[in-house]
Amino acid sequence: MQTNPGMMRSITILRGATSVRSLRFAGVCTVAVMALYGASTIQVHAADAPAAASAPAAAPAPAPARAKPDFSREYSEYVHLKKELAAAEDEAKKLAAKMPEVRQEIADIKDKDARIDGQIAALQFLDKLAFEKLGKEKTPDLNVAQIRSFLRDYPKSEYKGKAEELIKMYQGALDAEAAKRAKAEQDDRAARKALDDRFMRRELSLVDFRAYMKGKTLAEVRTLLGEPYEVRGQYWDYSRTACLTEDGRRRSAIIIFDGGRVLNVTLKPD
Repeated sequence: MQTNPGMMRSITILRGATSVRSLRFAGVCTVAVMALYGASTIQVHAADAPAAASAPAAAPAPAPARAKPDFSREYSEYVHLKKELAAAEDEAKKLAAKMPEVRQEIADIKDKDARIDGQIAALQFLDKLAFEKLGKEKTPDLNVAQIRSFLRDYPKSEYKGKAEELIKMYQGALDAEAAKRAKAEQDDRAARKALDDRFMRRELSLVDFRAYMKGKTLAEVRTLLGEPYEVRGQYWDYSRTACLTEDGRRRSAIIIFDGGRVLNVTLKPD
């Protein structure tokens, strides 16, 4: 729609009116304009004209200030994640660079495993050969030592149980032999004590006296019989000493030495 200059001037007058008097003048102008251009102009001007007679409208209350968003924590996490990403990228590059070395290491490990498997197989065969040799020694103590070596050298052998049974058997034989020796030694000590008692009572026969004195030194003979009545070279005469009992009588003896030890004993002739 074209704008009439006269209508524009009336609108300007209405908007610029600031007093009652000026409003009256503006009203006159508006009526004139309405007569010229139609009633619709009045509606436009009335809507645009300020209400001079009414009190001024109160100013709207200011809107509360909105808090400024704080993204410091999110930014800190972003920086941290960015550093982690950079570190992960560096690590990936290093791993990629080492891939040939890793492949070689894997190949070496597989080769080593194969060699170990071969050694285990060889050892399993060796422990079978070693087990078959057990119990072939001449004495129980040597067999026990051999079996203990087998158990030490092949602790994981499938023959371990059988070897332990063998060692129990041979150890039992050793224990029995040791008990037998101990009994023999005990009997020997008892017999020796009984012989000493008979010697002190001069009840030994010539045979027993000879066995008792054989091998004793000069000093031991002096301790047992005292000083001899006469010494002639290797012969010590104990003719005045009751040394033994023969044929129910106390008899004297002659001690014969060789190399400083008793070699023989004879009776002193009556």
